Amino acid sequence: MSIKAITLVPNLFNINEPVIFGVPVMLNPLFFIPMILNTLLPGVIGLIASKLIMFNYNPTITMPWVTPAPITGLLVGGIPLFLMIMLCVAVTTVIWYPFVKMANNEALAEEAAASAE
Repeated sequence: MSIKAITLVPNLFNINEPVIFGVPVMLNPLFFIPMILNTLLPGVIGLIASKLIMFNYNPTITMPWVTPAPITGLLVGGIPLFLMIMLCVAVTTVIWYPFVKMANNEALAEEAAASAE
């Protein structure tokens, strides 16, 4: 079973430890840049979107932390917040993809070298 299959369901509910410590993302120099950008860019997108679009945000509604972000955005802020969260998900996917692809290629090269011996 691959790491993608194992971590899909926990990640939907904001439980990221299997990916962070299982891949490993922590202390991996290859993943340093996307970890930093993944924090900054969605925050900047959210700040700009909140200044440009008035979200129907009611701070008295709190969702459990395990509620998936798009569902939380839809229930708390309506369609505009849902769309902003989906934009952030798309941006983070674009940020992570090349780095994950490089790590995958390195792992495949190591596997091929090990099987050749």
